[in-house]
This record gives sequence, C-alpha cells and structure tokens, in this order.
Amino acid sequence: NKMFADLLLELRSENARDVFEALLEKGKNGGDTGQQMGLLLEAWGKIDGAAALMAVGEMDGDGRRRGFASIAAMKGWASTDPEAAKAHLEGLENGFEKSMLVQGMVSGLASTDPSAATAYVLAIDAEQRASGEEGGRDDRWRGFAVDRQMEAIANAQMQRGMKEATAWAESLPDGSIKSAAFDRVAEGFARNSPEEAAE
Repeated sequence: NKMFADLLLELRSENARDVFEALLEKGKNGGDTGQQMGLLLEAWGKIDGAAALMAVGEMDGDGRRRGFASIAAMKGWASTDPEAAKAHLEGLENGFEKSMLVQGMVSGLASTDPSAATAYVLAIDAEQRASGEEGGRDDRWRGFAVDRQMEAIANAQMQRGMKEATAWAESLPDGSIKSAAFDRVAEGFARNSPEEAAE
C-alpha cells in the first residue's frame, strides 16, 4: 500500500497509462485491483481527465466495474477542471454511462466546492423536470441517483461541521432533494453526535 501511495504521488500524464495497464494485467492474473484502480483513476483524472475516461472505455468486464471506474476518473477531473468535465458530459447522450459520470462530477465538485455541487444537482433536476423525464422506472432511477448525489455533497458538508451541514440542508428548496439531503445529514449527525442530533 505504501509503494502504491508513493507511485500515485509520482503519477504524471507520461506514466499514468503504464500504471493503468499494469493494474489491468494484475487483475487478469487474479489480483484484486478494484480499490487501487479507483485511486489510480481518480489521480489520473486530476492530471488528464479525458485520457483517464478514454482508458476506462477500454476496460473489459462488466458494466458495473466500468461504471465505478468512470466515477473515479470523473471525480478526479471535476475536482481540478470542472468546466472541462462539464463540457465532456454535455456531449454525451442520456443513459447509464452518463448517469455514472454525473455521479463522479458531483463527487468531484463536492470535494472542492459543495455549493457548486449543490447548484449543479439542482440545475440537473430542474432540467429533467422541465423536459418531462418523470414517472415509472426512470423516475425511480433518478430518485436513486439524486440520493447518491446528495449523499456525496452531504458528506463533504459534514466534513466542514455539522452546523454548516444542517444549514446547507435547510437552505435547499422543499422537495425530494431536500429530503435526501436531510436523510444523509441526520444519519451522519446521529452517528457522530447523537445527543446534539436528538436536540
């Protein structure tokens, strides 16, 4: 783990592809590389998000594994160059791949600017409601996605302090997004400070 952490500190656009391919090879030989691959792709995304996402597209295996890999790469990219990451997303059609990348976008924004991440989620939600993307299975999936997005932002807000996290949740417009935020904040508050949470 120490060697891998040192490797990530030395990661550059010139050697990232080699590290990626070495991890892929290790995985083919039965090694468990899931956590390391996620850390690598997030670090690579910070350096060169487009290249990291292109590499994810070349991965074999199930869509779920590629989905988590794409979240990691996009998280890194969005944390250092959110405008370029947003521009990449705008060029994609709606679907599973884009929804996973949006999760990474929100997580990356939340890690550096929770307010920008909140505004981004609210804008996406308003756009989807305006276009009539509600009802049935798609609406349930959207609700799940929003819960995950608000969880990422709530976690970032809680790292800044429970009072700030509570104030953030209270500032949200009434509706499912506010409910999702309060669920996450209440859960974290109860776990970390049960007496204050009860009060």
